[in-house]
Amino acid sequence: MTGNGESETGIIRCFGQQVRLLRTSRGLTRAELGAKLGYSEDMVTSVELGRRIPKPEFIDRADAVLEAGGLLAVMKEEVGLARYPAFFRDAAKLEAEAVELHVYASKAVPGLLQTEEYARAVCEMWLPLLDPETVNQRVGSRLARQVILDRQPSPTISFVIEEHVLRRPLGGREVMRGQLEEVLLRAQQRNVVVQVMPIGCVEHAALDGPFTLYETQKGQRLAYERHAWRHARPGRHAGRMHSPSPQRHRAPAPTPPPEFAMAFTSTPRGARLARLFVSHCLDSWGHPYDGGVNETLTLITAELCANAVRHGRVPGRDFHVRLAAEADGGRLRLEVSDSRAERPPAVTAPTAPDAESESGRGLLLVTSLADGWGVTDRRPGTGKTVWAVVDVG
Repeated sequence: MTGNGESETGIIRCFGQQVRLLRTSRGLTRAELGAKLGYSEDMVTSVELGRRIPKPEFIDRADAVLEAGGLLAVMKEEVGLARYPAFFRDAAKLEAEAVELHVYASKAVPGLLQTEEYARAVCEMWLPLLDPETVNQRVGSRLARQVILDRQPSPTISFVIEEHVLRRPLGGREVMRGQLEEVLLRAQQRNVVVQVMPIGCVEHAALDGPFTLYETQKGQRLAYERHAWRHARPGRHAGRMHSPSPQRHRAPAPTPPPEFAMAFTSTPRGARLARLFVSHCLDSWGHPYDGGVNETLTLITAELCANAVRHGRVPGRDFHVRLAAEADGGRLRLEVSDSRAERPPAVTAPTAPDAESESGRGLLLVTSLADGWGVTDRRPGTGKTVWAVVDVG
């Protein structure tokens, strides 16, 4: 592993010198080049002087505008690796090409799952303190790594996260709520598995701290800890942290009436998670994903949650979703509550909706799909509840 950052600093300076030489040979000022690239003069200056690490988009545009013939583009990978801390550069390169990753996290949510807000909070807590430019650089590089989660062909990725990591509100309650939602959303992907190591677990095989296991395209297995590389032992199961104790047989408890209720952050991420959870609940209640009831209520959930996020959002306040069977069991009732009581949507079928209307195309869809819907005061609390019912009998 790279022991210091001197070689990486040299790469950045060399790249900056190449940009300056190509720019001057084309008779362009820094301001003129910046205008052609879509960046400021200060950005071009910082790149040429080796003070800032350019993003891949900057490199591609500069190579084209300066007619470098690939001279700049060929340095993109090495320049990109310089965005990472020196101790992580080799791991970042291996991670991008791995076919399997198994991550154990005992200090913070793994970087591959972090939101921008959580990543920024973690970087700003780093001691010795990082300057704002370095914080921005590390947050950007951490988010850029996450493309592996959606890469094709899909790598197999598993995470084991200590329970206390998910309970510690780094960055504050709102930042952590968003982070937990991101973990839940990523866990829905077919190639991603998220497990939690309980605090009360009496056996623990990873007391040395966080590590990552990689399998390369050539079948090589490596274990990475900060400042250390190890060859993984063949035949060991990467994800096994402990063996659960045998469970005693107990008589099943009476089945309660089906009901789901949960608060979500007033963000697009929260709205997506609410839609997924409602669909999962319906499937577990006997309404399969591809069935009419599930598809109908999932669409209604998506529209009402999007409406709550867009029109009902109050900074620092969540929206709430409740799904339950009515007393006779013949209908399912969905309720979405937000914190804004003003401008309730019209219950009559909306006509000629505009982009800003709170009773526009979304609620027109709700009107056509639901067997009934309406608006009530939110109880308890301040705000409103938009409800919809669907016949299932």
